[in-house]
Amino acid sequence: MAEITAAVGATLSPEAVLRRQAEDALIRLAASPGFSSALLHLVESPAAAPHVRQAAAVYLKNHTGRLYQNANWRAEAVADRATLKASLIPIMLRVPVLV
Repeated sequence: MAEITAAVGATLSPEAVLRRQAEDALIRLAASPGFSSALLHLVESPAAAPHVRQAAAVYLKNHTGRLYQNANWRAEAVADRATLKASLIPIMLRVPVLV
């Protein structure tokens, strides 16, 4: 979770090299099981900075959209989908409006 938090935060960096490294790290991390759930927990985490939580929410939206178009993911990530479906609305109701 710390690695995902750091990578999401670094994607907001004004330094292009650091931002690109963070984006590459997120692409690598996205291939691991539970990545969507970890992003969801980051969005919910009050310990994370608001701008990181908001960036994680946007990344989760884009990541999920890409994955739902991928037939392999639909077949393999049943647990991630179930977690997202069960948790998304309750988390949206709990987090601050700006996140």
